[in-house]
Amino acid sequence: MHRIVAEARMNDVKMQRVQTALVKGTTNVVLISDLIIKHSNVLLLTQFWKVTEDSLVCLRAANWELVQRRRKALKPQIFRDYGHLCAQNSENSLY
Repeated sequence: MHRIVAEARMNDVKMQRVQTALVKGTTNVVLISDLIIKHSNVLLLTQFWKVTEDSLVCLRAANWELVQRRRKALKPQIFRDYGHLCAQNSENSLY
């Protein structure tokens, strides 16, 4: 059995924490958006939705970048038989 070295595991845990905070923040933006949509006029909704949409695009891009960095950092630690799971352009890729 191949084990990931402690330093690589700790670095991944740190990035997981950042990613978790990012996803929670994204969820809150969506919840706030839902509340405002239910209780606002059309003009305010149009302006608000544009800002919300831009924010969600940025948050999604940041999350994707974290996923890619975590994958790249762990790839050297993964046993060769499972390395294809980290391939960016593989049909067998999990992401």
